[in-house]
Amino acid sequence: MKKVLDKIDSVVRYTGEMDKFFALALVLVMTQEVIRRYFFNAASIYGYDTAVMIGLTIYILAWSYADLHNQHVRVDVLYLRQSPAVKAIIDICGAVFFFFPFVAMLLYVSYGWMIKAWVTHEVRSETYWYPPAAPIRTVFFLGVVLFTLRGLVRFIRDVYTLRGKPL
Repeated sequence: MKKVLDKIDSVVRYTGEMDKFFALALVLVMTQEVIRRYFFNAASIYGYDTAVMIGLTIYILAWSYADLHNQHVRVDVLYLRQSPAVKAIIDICGAVFFFFPFVAMLLYVSYGWMIKAWVTHEVRSETYWYPPAAPIRTVFFLGVVLFTLRGLVRFIRDVYTLRGKPL
C-alpha cells in the first residue's frame, strides 16, 4: 500500500516540478505579445488564448502539488495545536463531507466536458483564432484526476494514522 501511495506522490511531485516550465512559457508568450502589441502595433490573434490555456494548466496542476506540500487553505488557529490523531479526524471529516463530494462533481462535469469537446470538435471562441477546446479540457480533467488521487492518498494516510500505523 505504501508503495502505491508513494508512487502517486511522486507523480504529483513530478507534475508540480514540471509546472515551472509552463510558468516560463507563459512569461515568454506574454512578453512576446506585449512587444508585438506596444512596439510593433501588431497584436497576435493567438496570444490571449495561449496565455489562458497555459495559465489554466499551471493552476490545475498546482492543486495536487499544493496539497502534497500541505499548502492548501486551512484555518490553522486550532488545527496546529492538535495531536496527529485529532488532525487525522479533522482531515477525514473534511474529506468525507467536503473534498470527495466536490471532486466527484468536478470529475463528472469535467469528464463530460472533455468528451463533448473531443466528439464535437469544439473550438474556443473568445478570439478569432478558434483553437480546439479538447486539449485544454483534457488537461483540466487530468488535473482533477490527479487532485482526486492526491486527496485519496491523504485520506488513506489519515486513516492509518488513526489506527496507530502511520504510512
